[in-house]
Amino acid sequence: MVRNEKRLQTLSRLAFILLIVLVAVLSVSTFPTNAPPGNQITRMIATLLFGDASHADKVGHFLAYFVLGGAAVFAALVRQPLWAAPALLALYGAGLEGVQHFVPGRYADVADAAVNSLGAALGYFGIIGLKTLVSRNPLSRRGRAD
Repeated sequence: MVRNEKRLQTLSRLAFILLIVLVAVLSVSTFPTNAPPGNQITRMIATLLFGDASHADKVGHFLAYFVLGGAAVFAALVRQPLWAAPALLALYGAGLEGVQHFVPGRYADVADAAVNSLGAALGYFGIIGLKTLVSRNPLSRRGRAD
């Protein structure tokens, strides 16, 4: 069992690293200036939540960092203090926003950095909460040798 947990943690760490790289590449890529913000999925979510597809950019930022925050829990790169991983992800997001200032066709946005931070924190603490609930559920312990 310990071997499988080590393998899962290694895969989780690789997935986390790939997500970090993907977010960096997307953050510094140039897009056509006449393209609408976000993609079709984030525009649909923005329209459902806010009645306006123009918030798709913020929805995309939130979702990307929400996934990064959740992935950080499984990667278990930083365990203590509890706020360290979301804080580091927030700094990462803010740093990438700053880099966008130097990318032609892109601009740094404080609101994007704030949404990145919110997504990272909610993803991180949300997954911790779910893991806690699952571990307390008697059905989740069935079949385990305690």
